[in-house]
Amino acid sequence: MVKNSYTLIIVPNSSSHLHKVRIPLAAFYVICSLVLLGFFAVVGLGFSYARMALETTDYNRLVAENTTLKVDKKNLEVATRQLNNKIRGLENISARIQELMQDDTWNQRFGLLEGDGEIGGAIEEYPTATLIASLDIRTNIDIARDRTLELEGQLLFVEQIAERRADQLLLTPSMWPVSGPIRSGYGTRRDPFTGEAELHRGLDIGALYGTAVRAPANGRIAFAQSRSAYGNLIVLDHGDGITTRFGHLSRFAVGIGDVMRKGDIIGYVGSTGRSTGAHLHYEVRLNDIPRNPRATTSRVGPPRLPISRPRSVSSCGLAAPDRSLMARVTATSPFIRRS
Repeated sequence: MVKNSYTLIIVPNSSSHLHKVRIPLAAFYVICSLVLLGFFAVVGLGFSYARMALETTDYNRLVAENTTLKVDKKNLEVATRQLNNKIRGLENISARIQELMQDDTWNQRFGLLEGDGEIGGAIEEYPTATLIASLDIRTNIDIARDRTLELEGQLLFVEQIAERRADQLLLTPSMWPVSGPIRSGYGTRRDPFTGEAELHRGLDIGALYGTAVRAPANGRIAFAQSRSAYGNLIVLDHGDGITTRFGHLSRFAVGIGDVMRKGDIIGYVGSTGRSTGAHLHYEVRLNDIPRNPRATTSRVGPPRLPISRPRSVSSCGLAAPDRSLMARVTATSPFIRRS
């Protein structure tokens, strides 16, 4: 006999009577199906809720990160603008320094920064699309970084030029060796002995006999001996082909090979050699070619210090000159014109 129903027996605790519930087979299958469907629905809802909870957490995290990124982006834009402003300021400073160096009258006079060949230029091509894309903040940062490196190289070059310039200042004769009036200028002049035109390769600076002659720049004594028309002559080598000469000295205060610093005493004014009176013959040479000493020193000439002349030589503590000896020298000297 085929069963077409199920019987559900219920036993209560407070009664001895049994309760029977007869469930048809079809109804039983329907109930089981509903139970299974409900179970799977509850499980699915649980997973769905858990996933939504995770997505909500991720969403909140992304929102927080997005807010942080927006703040960082804003700060980065501000920092980028400030960096660009600083870079532009440094560019202006660098350009100004280079302009000052190029316009420097010292370099124009001696051509210390002149050279042959190419001196610079762009090595990269920047298409228009690249320039337009530079509006992006990341590209701005990359450009700022590249410009910073480029500017660093420029400033390093300027620093090297400045260091060389400082060394050149120490080695360039910028100070007058003595104070006094210019008695004879550089260039063509009338020879004081023959009256004929001649090329004067330096300046004759008037000064009292025995006045200290000072080094106009750092250098090394290359020559300190008597040399015909120069009389007692000192040649001071400053390096880079720059030398200075000091003629007609009464005596030397240095020897060959001595290292001198700007302002050191190297000798004393005299009238030795082919000279008509106490003065200093001062020359500046570049690669042994005479140059006008005014090119490296003050254009107005050496300063003239106030000198209180004594009434007599003896008041200075010096012996009076022997006038008879001077008369004999004047009468026999072939270099002194006699009327």
